[in-house]
Amino acid sequence: HTPIISTHKRYMNISMLADFSEIIISSQNVLRFHGQILAQLPHKPVFHVVGRRTAQQLRSLGCRIGLVELNAEQLLQSLQKDTHHQMLFLSGQDVRLDFSDQKHLPHTSRVVCYETQNNQKIPADWQTLWRQPDNVILLTSANIARLFSTHMHQLKTNNIHAACMSPAIADHLTLSTASTLISKTPEIVALQKIVDSFLEKRLASFHNVTSSHRSPPQRGPHG
Repeated sequence: HTPIISTHKRYMNISMLADFSEIIISSQNVLRFHGQILAQLPHKPVFHVVGRRTAQQLRSLGCRIGLVELNAEQLLQSLQKDTHHQMLFLSGQDVRLDFSDQKHLPHTSRVVCYETQNNQKIPADWQTLWRQPDNVILLTSANIARLFSTHMHQLKTNNIHAACMSPAIADHLTLSTASTLISKTPEIVALQKIVDSFLEKRLASFHNVTSSHRSPPQRGPHG
C-alpha cells in the first residue's frame, strides 16, 4: 500500500445538522472522521449512501438507512424519483458528482467535512518497484488515477497493469499500460476478484513456460 493521497478531518458545525432530515454520503471517509458524531444525532436523520460497506457501517452505529446504491450516479437517479426536502451532502472538497448542484435536487446543501492532499513527491521505492515486471496498481478514484499517471510519466515506464474500479476512473488514466482491467461494478471486492483472476492466469502462464523449458528432450526408440 502506497498512499499518494492523504486525507484530513475538517471541522463541522454539528448543530447545523439538525436542519436536515436526510443526509447523503458517497465516501467512507465521512464515517472515518465523523461516524460517531453522526450516530449520536438526536433527530435521527435518514442516510442515503453509496456502497454496501458504508451502509453496513452506519447500521452498526444504529443509524437509519434510506437508499443504498453501488455508485453516485445510481444514487442520484434513485433520489430523483421522489421528492426530498432539506437534504445534506457530506463530502470531501473534491467530488466527481456533487449532489448539491443538481437541478432535480433543489433543496440539497453541501458541507465539506474532510479534505484530501496530493503527495507530489514520488515515493523513494517507486523507481525500483515499478520497473519490475507484472506490477498491478488498484485505482479506486479519478484523483488517484490522475496523480498516479503524473508520477509514472516522470518515471517513464509502461510496465504496469492498471485495475480501475470503474470506466470513469479509467478515463482519467493518462498512461500507457501493459493492460488495463476495469471492474463492471464500482466496488473494491469486485475489483479485487478481477485482479486475483488476472494474477492467477499470469502465474499459470509463467508455470507453463518454465515447465516447457525444463522438459527433458524426447529420446528415440533405441534410447
